[in-house]
Amino acid sequence: MRALVNSRSRILGGRANLATRCAATISASRPPAPVGESLHDVDTPALLVDLDAFDRNCEKLRRVMAGFPGVAVRPHAKAHKCAEVARRQLQLLGAQGVCCQKVIEAEAMAEGGVSDLLLSNEALELAELGFD
Repeated sequence: MRALVNSRSRILGGRANLATRCAATISASRPPAPVGESLHDVDTPALLVDLDAFDRNCEKLRRVMAGFPGVAVRPHAKAHKCAEVARRQLQLLGAQGVCCQKVIEAEAMAEGGVSDLLLSNEALELAELGFD
């Protein structure tokens, strides 16, 4: 995760310090935006998360899914590609695991400590496509 912002377009400190960097992402080599930096100065592309809205949405999904016993929640990581966000979703939702679209996304999740992964796309070897 590159940065967390508030409505005044400033990188947050305090509560956001829990998640101001995500070491296990597809672009882990890029440093996160520092706390206090103006949103205008954040290098793009960047994942920006409003933690209050994130937490509210996770709680709402958890409540809705409580009405469907036996149905497991498995959020998809293709939008955020960040193990820290996935771990937070697992914690807040009580989710079974995380879906990934690409192998590199699954690798980033595993590197970041997410162990229950489902690759929701077909993975083909080149030989299956007629390549040597």
